[in-house]
Amino acid sequence: MHYAGIPYIGRVHDIPFKHNWIKFKEWGDKYGPIYQSTLFGENHIWVMRESIAHEILGKRGAIYSDRPGIPAVPGSKSEGEYLPLLGFNDAWKRQRKFGHTILQAGNYHNSYHNLPAAESSRLLIKLLEEPLEYSHWLDQYTSRMICRLAYGFPDHSVDLKKNAFDLLFGISPSGRLPNLLPHLMYLPKQLNPWKIAEQKRHDWEKELYFGWRDQVKREMAEGTAKPSWMKTYYDAKEGSFGFGEHEAAYAVGMMALAGVQTIGSPLNTFMFAMVQYPEWYEKLQNEIDSVCGSRPPSMADAPRLPTLRAILKEGLRWRPPVPTGIPHESVEDDVWNGYFIPKGSHVHPLEWAMSRDPEVYPDAEEYKPDRWLDPKYPTYKEPLSAYPTIMNHHQFGFGRRICQGMELVDAELMTACGAIAWGLSLKKNDDLVPHPKGYTSLLITKPEPFGFELKPRSEQRAEQIYSMWRTAKKEDPQLVSKYDRRTAAWE
Repeated sequence: MHYAGIPYIGRVHDIPFKHNWIKFKEWGDKYGPIYQSTLFGENHIWVMRESIAHEILGKRGAIYSDRPGIPAVPGSKSEGEYLPLLGFNDAWKRQRKFGHTILQAGNYHNSYHNLPAAESSRLLIKLLEEPLEYSHWLDQYTSRMICRLAYGFPDHSVDLKKNAFDLLFGISPSGRLPNLLPHLMYLPKQLNPWKIAEQKRHDWEKELYFGWRDQVKREMAEGTAKPSWMKTYYDAKEGSFGFGEHEAAYAVGMMALAGVQTIGSPLNTFMFAMVQYPEWYEKLQNEIDSVCGSRPPSMADAPRLPTLRAILKEGLRWRPPVPTGIPHESVEDDVWNGYFIPKGSHVHPLEWAMSRDPEVYPDAEEYKPDRWLDPKYPTYKEPLSAYPTIMNHHQFGFGRRICQGMELVDAELMTACGAIAWGLSLKKNDDLVPHPKGYTSLLITKPEPFGFELKPRSEQRAEQIYSMWRTAKKEDPQLVSKYDRRTAAWE
């Protein structure tokens, strides 16, 4: 179905600046599970069902593994610096190979060097000390984790978090205006505030990535470097990955950046859902108490924690971190099931619609973790020691562009959310309404700030938390960082 509009500009005037995924789903409900629209001369295909996305983006990966360019971030598709945004080219292929290598260097089998457990201990303390800053500390948990994996040190995690947000703003349709009106980027630089802002962002990003790379090199020369993705690059035989130090700095930097907002979003949703639905928080706490007793959960406990896994998976479904999905671009004309898809089309797997498919998710607007635990639901799967799992959930993408870091996401969410439920009491203290427009509107979303009460579950649990923290600090001095600040270095 083609959703026509004004010649060339299409129906851009009907698309809200914020929460546009809701409008895209409304059009899908009206025009069908796959529909086409034209926006400023570019052809857009919206896919509303997971099964169709697998058929087109997965089984026809040779045609649909490219990415469209981002107008406000020139070179995002072609210059080898932005792995998630790269086109289907040689730079993407060699960096994906590198990504596979570095993620296997610290995986489930060694629990990512025990970093999720250590950083979760720190997270509990920070949440207790400053509960009103909960979102900051959740995001910093993810940025510290990924910074330590990428470089072996957490010292610059605040800068990484700032860098991640700046790029997210730059690539979001509701961020920089040229992403909606691409021709604005053709204005002369002196009349182009978006080009100036992007140049400033890119220059600071380059300074960060090159500086962190060089710090790892110095530490390797001194014999003090911790295991890290950057160290893996230098430990390999020269030329093993097919790129030099410039591309290596960006390959590691982008792998790190991609893990900040994408994990921070479901962490914030977990808090939002548990405050709004206390009956599920109580079920989760009872499960953890039964399995773990006086200690927080670890990844080894995952097979015996189906409620925790169901809550995490339902959070991804109920409030998908990337509700519009990440678009693919077709590299040649194609026909699927009678639908003509021209070369150069932007094909959007619309997560907001997929997660609300009534045939798969009855009562889709309701938060129901039991849809993964009760045999009466079509999403139920056995054995419960393995399912539900967030692995290969459609939020992680399709075909050759599927997210490489699913295991890391799972480890971070299981450990942090399990620790929060084990240690903390959460209660709402205002009239919180779980409306979808209570979320931010960038490409990766998270809940707007909301009010709740946070405290230890008991005096005994408080003492266990602080005792655990004292032990963790002795075993891992990097948990106490002299760089533990809130604002980025350039602010």
